[in-house]
Parts: sequence; structure tokens; C-alpha cells
Amino acid sequence: MKILNYFSIFMVCFWAAISTPVQAQTYCTPYWYYGCSSISTMAIYNFETTGAIQNISNNTGGCSSSNYGNYTTQVLMAVPTSTVNFTITGGGQYGQVGSIWVDWNDDGDFADPGEDAYIPTSFPSNSWVETGSFSVPATATSGKNLRMRVAMSYYYYAQNYGCHKEPCPNGSATGSYYGETEDYSLFVVPPVQDDAGVNSLVSPAPYSCTLSDSIIITLTNSGTDSLASCNINWQVNGGSVSSTSWSGNLTSYTTSGNVYLGTASFSDGDVLRIWTDSPNGTTDLFNLNDTLEVTLLEAISGTFTVGGTSPDYGSLSNAFQDLYTRGLCGAVVLKMRAGVYTGPFLLGEIQGTSMTNTITIEPDTGVVTLEATPNSSDNYVVGLDGADHIIFNNLIIQVSASASSYATVLEIGGGAAYNEFNNCQINGYSNATTSTSQSVIHCQSASNDYNKFMYNEINGGSYGAYFFGGGTTNPNIGIQWVGNKFLDAYYRGLYLYYNKDLIFNHNWMETSTSYLYGYGFMCYYTDGASEVIGNHLSWPGYCAMYLYQMNGNATEKPVVANNMVNSGNGQYYTYGTYLYGGFMQIIHNSIVKNSNASYGYYGAYISGGGNTVMNNILYDPQGSSSYYTLYYGGGFAVLESDYNDIYTNQNFGYFNGVQSDLSAWQNATGFDMHSLTTDPGFTNYDSLRTCNDTLDGAGTPISFVTDDFDGDDRDPEHPDIGADEFVGSDS
Repeated sequence: MKILNYFSIFMVCFWAAISTPVQAQTYCTPYWYYGCSSISTMAIYNFETTGAIQNISNNTGGCSSSNYGNYTTQVLMAVPTSTVNFTITGGGQYGQVGSIWVDWNDDGDFADPGEDAYIPTSFPSNSWVETGSFSVPATATSGKNLRMRVAMSYYYYAQNYGCHKEPCPNGSATGSYYGETEDYSLFVVPPVQDDAGVNSLVSPAPYSCTLSDSIIITLTNSGTDSLASCNINWQVNGGSVSSTSWSGNLTSYTTSGNVYLGTASFSDGDVLRIWTDSPNGTTDLFNLNDTLEVTLLEAISGTFTVGGTSPDYGSLSNAFQDLYTRGLCGAVVLKMRAGVYTGPFLLGEIQGTSMTNTITIEPDTGVVTLEATPNSSDNYVVGLDGADHIIFNNLIIQVSASASSYATVLEIGGGAAYNEFNNCQINGYSNATTSTSQSVIHCQSASNDYNKFMYNEINGGSYGAYFFGGGTTNPNIGIQWVGNKFLDAYYRGLYLYYNKDLIFNHNWMETSTSYLYGYGFMCYYTDGASEVIGNHLSWPGYCAMYLYQMNGNATEKPVVANNMVNSGNGQYYTYGTYLYGGFMQIIHNSIVKNSNASYGYYGAYISGGGNTVMNNILYDPQGSSSYYTLYYGGGFAVLESDYNDIYTNQNFGYFNGVQSDLSAWQNATGFDMHSLTTDPGFTNYDSLRTCNDTLDGAGTPISFVTDDFDGDDRDPEHPDIGADEFVGSDS
């Protein structure tokens, strides 16, 4: 066990003057006809600013009452002529655009020139994150809180009806339908001639394993004149005061380089106070930035016990509170004693975490269960809100038996990245047999990158997992789902939207649901060199594997290989598999469509461009007189197709018209000259293994698929067709 130095910092300023709004005006109340109450993703989920003296970060999330949130107690503080940067994040499903207004002259409206501080000019249909900046006018009313209004509106109505330009939608005008509005306060610092402030503490540095005795700061100048000199004072634990005379040339609204003040010998818990006075030899009339006070603490690394007899931490919440306060200077392992720990557990960003400074949570002895009853405000058992580099090993994480309409187990958001869930049992609401809205694992925001879900068992829920990125321009990157079991979800096993470089390999997915409208693995808008390899997917609804817009390029090609896919009885449409993308390598899959749906059914529907289809078994025993076992959507949908086994009792395929059999297909397409129409003789649709000697060695070598569904080596010269490599009659 090792405990090393770390500190937390907070400003000591006289902020009372800007902590409470003082506007006497009555501002118009925005009214959205539907707002976000009917579609909760139309809400503002996050608003944050950077670049100001005091910034705002509001992660309240979700739809406010009456589609309006009054957050005027949260105050942005900025100086005249400065630039404020912002990010407004919507709900993560439909396109949204963000707008900002500020009542610069404090007259109770947003109608004066320039009070539309930021109005968007582009309207993407697949993004809900608005980033930009606005400037504080030199003529803005200073010394009091001004009303700042933030809105998100549906991109289509903004583009066509201009609702994004309206600070007070009335609900009746066309376009004033879907959106949410929030109000904040903006305090403009009164201009002063001379100022000197403490901007930051450089040394002792935060979260280091050794605490330097050198005291180094940076200065800031919020005055209108250049700063030529000031006094800088400091003391430890209220003791004697040391002073340094600084001189230089710090121009208005800028920050200095490093300023060395002296040395001191520090102990855990010491309080270091630093303040300025006498800018340019005069009285400082702007005191809000003068003083910095620092409490020096010890950072944490090592292994600690949680719960049970004589632990280091009595509860997981206590352990995380200590980590929040102190931060990390090395890796931390929390060993949990056997038992049930009641949450919910919300984990935010912890300073000092990194690829090497991870936090691992795992059992010390016996079975460890994390459990909670989610509700409307805390809909999770474990929530990761911007938390990074946290590893969960060998835990049971579940909703309690009393959970019902709110039943999320893992909620991931706020840019939570590089986290891992390994060998955990993640249990959702087991009675989610009528709802299509409950997710065992849920994510609905961007920048939650490089998270891993490895060898877990994910049970129940409407969705086993629902993982949404931030649009095509801001996808979640590098998410890995490997070796998991998705069992008995009601609606969809795994629903992914907006990903890049996805890994979905060696997972097992099946359900006993009677719901006929669902999908097993459903993936929308995935770019890069993604992998869908070696999965067992069995689903009775529309489709067991539905990949829409999985797009690579000539050098980054998605691989869809060695999968066993069984799609059952959809009510209206059934696809054995639906594959729409670019440059997909569809190799060595075994696909069954065992359905005769009333409106249409396809064994394999493949569209997009530049795709390769090799060494697959497509088994469609019922076939269709109206639809097709194999569908290639257009002349460029498939670049190469051969060495497949396509078995059906009715229409063989569709390519520029109906092709009744393999010969007609070959003549129409020029594809599948070495392909077969052999019944593979599947006796168990749950395994899709065959002993048909006709398929033995009938494939062609593919350099990047050298093993099979089980990890067995493939014959390097004459591989078998399908997901399983077998020898003669031995599967």
C-alpha cells in the first residue's frame, strides 16, 4: 500500500454579489407545443462553457417541467470584449440545433441588436451537439446578473420555419413544436483600470507522487491597463505572511507565465493561501480574482479493502468520496468483501486516472453484488458520468426485485471512456415483457470512447444494451463487446447507433421472447475497420443481425465473419440478415431464415457498395414466391460473390429482377460461379453445424479469416463453407 501527495484547490473570493440573480424584469416564458415531454431526447442534456472567469457546467440532463428550466442561480462571469466558448448537448436521437440569447442592456427582453448571441447556420439531421462561441460586448451592462437564454430545437423545424431564431416560442406558430429552453445568468465584470489576480497554482503540482516545496503561480489581469507591478502574498495555515514584488508587462485580459514565490515544507492537510494587492501601485478595485486557497492532501495508490470486518473503507461510496477528494497518483484496487452493497453508485471524473492509474473494483472474498432500485431521477445502479479508467471485475450488478418502470443497470455518459466490465453478471428487469424502453446498459451521448464489455452475462430488459453516439460527426469510438452473453431481452438484444471502429466478437445472443417485432443485434451508422466476428445470434423477430450503414473504405474494411445467425418468425418482415454498407467483407457465415412472414422475407439482404460475399451458407428452407432468399441491391452493392451455399425452395434471388435459380443468378450477375445449392442438413438451428461432405473443402482461402467460429484453424487451401470448419462427418 502506498499513499502519496495530492491536493484539491478552490477559490476564495467574494462571490456573493453574483450568486443570486437580481433581475427585476419579467421575461417571456417560452412555450413549445410538444417540447420534450413527448420525445424526451429533444431536451437539453448538458450545457457548459469555457474561457470565462467563471464557467457553467450543467449536467442535469433530461426534459424539464413544462419544457423549460430556470437555472439562473448558475452564473457565468466574463469580462467585456472576452470570448465565451460553449457546448450544448441534446438528447442523442434526433437532429437538434442550439441557440443563445443574452439581454445585454438588461431591459427584460432579447429583442435588441446583438442579443441573439449565437444563432446556428447549419442544420444537420444526425447531430445534437452544438458548439460555438460568442463575444461579450464592450457596451454590455456590467456589475449585475444578465439573463442568458439557451435553447435546443428540432433541426427540421429550425431549418424550415426558423424556430431557432425565436427566444420565446409561443407553441402555436409553425415550428414551435419540439424543443427545450433553459435560462442562466451572465455577470459582466465592471471594467476597472488596474487589476492583478491569481490565475492558477503551478507548483506544488496536482496529483503527483512527490510534492514539490516550490510555490509557483500564474497571474491574470482583468483590468483595462497593462499590469506593470503588484505584490503577491502567501501564508501556510494562517501563519506568517511572505511577500514577493512582481514586475513585468501583462496586457489586459491575459495571463502571465510562471511566477516563483518561494519554498515551504508541506504536510498533509496544510492550507496554502495566496493573494495579490497593489496593482500598478494602486488599490485593486476588482477583488473577485485576488485570492487562491489550496488544501494540500495526499493522493492515493495501492490496494484497499471495502466492507466487512476492519476494512479500509466501510462502503464503496466512502471509497469513491476519498478518491474524488484526493485523486490518484498510481493504480488503485478496491477489494470488496462478500455481500450486497446498495446504491445507486454515481461515479464522476476522478483526477489522476490514466491508462496506468486505473481503479479496479473486484471481490476480495465470496460473491459481491451491487444493487439498487432505480427511479426517475437516478435511473441506474452504476452510473459513469465522465468517469474514466475504471475496471469492474467479477461482480453481480443488478436492479432490485422491486424495480419496474425504471430499471437501467449501467448508465454511461458525460464522456466516460476507457472503462471495462469484465466477467460480470448484469441483471436487468426480468419482467420487461411489455415495454420497449428499458435498457440494461444505456448510453445516449458522444465521446464515451474505448469502453470494453468482456465476457459478461447481460440478462433481461427491453434492450440488453442501448448504446448511442453523437451523430455521424461525433460517434463513440472503439467500443468493444467481446465474449458476452445477451440473454432474454424482450425487444432488442444490442442496439448500437453512431459508432466507429466497433468490435463485436464472439458474443452469444438469444431470447425466449414471444415478441415478433424485435431485432437481435441491430447496428446503425458504423464507420471504420469494424469487426463482427464469431457471434451466435438467434432471434425470433424481424432479424437476428441487422447492420445498416456499416461503412468502411478501400483500406479500412469492416469484417463480418464466422457468425452463426438464426432469424425466426417475424410478424410482417423477416430477414435472415440485413447488411447495408460499404466495403464489408461478409465471409464464412452460416445464416438461417426459418420464416414465412406475411409481408416479406429475405434470406440475406445486402446493399450499399463494394461488398464482398464469400464462403457463406444461406439456408432458407421455406423460401418465398414473392420475395427472395438472396437480394443484392444494385449493380455496385456487391463487388465479389462466390463459393457460397444458397439453399431455398422458392425464389433464389433478386438482382436487377427476379432470378429463379443459381443458373439464372449466375447469368444475371456474373457472381457465384463456384457456389452451391446444397441443403446443409442443419439439425439444430441453435448451433448451425453441418456434416455435409459437399461443403467440406468447398470454400476458397481468405487471408484474414484463418480460423472458424470455435477458433479452430481453417484449411489453408480448401476451407469449408460456413462458420464451422469440420473434417468429413466430424463437426
